[in-house]
Amino acid sequence: MIRFPFALAVFLAACMTAQLSAADAHQGFYEIHLELSGTSPTSERPENLAMPAMHAKANVPFSIDAGGILPRDPQFDGPPLETGMRLAGILRPNANGQLQLQATLRRSEEVENDAGVTIVRHDSVDVRMTLQGAELDPQLAAIQPPKGRMIKLSETRSLIIRVRPVSRDATAGQPIAIPSTAPLPVN
Repeated sequence: MIRFPFALAVFLAACMTAQLSAADAHQGFYEIHLELSGTSPTSERPENLAMPAMHAKANVPFSIDAGGILPRDPQFDGPPLETGMRLAGILRPNANGQLQLQATLRRSEEVENDAGVTIVRHDSVDVRMTLQGAELDPQLAAIQPPKGRMIKLSETRSLIIRVRPVSRDATAGQPIAIPSTAPLPVN
């Protein structure tokens, strides 16, 4: 009876040690860059969705916002409507020790119908992306930048996620988040 709890404790310690050593192998910053193609004529105009980017570190949660807020209509009560996109997640080692981007993409789109009614549609997608090659190695990224991965949002719109390693020297004295040029919220 005493052997089972001891064996379980040894097994859990071995698993945690392997996970920590995999996390240590992926030190440094990674730049995550979003690019929207095939924009809609309403809320997903290029000026509303600038191509935001930020620096993220392994095992530290991140969030990238791309979009704005529709101002509150004085005729109606209620909060302003948020439109645009948010990618929130974490870069972490998977079971094989490979670095993986695990995130949720939330999207809200403003649509006005023929009757003049504005509707905001919300949807979300979970993203799992194992980083490879130039997405992990700064030397490879300097020779050939990562191509990025495409997510099809609709028949006409796609989102490209690019991840590239950033050397520690490049981030010295820099803020972790690069500000987006998306319009500021209007209340």
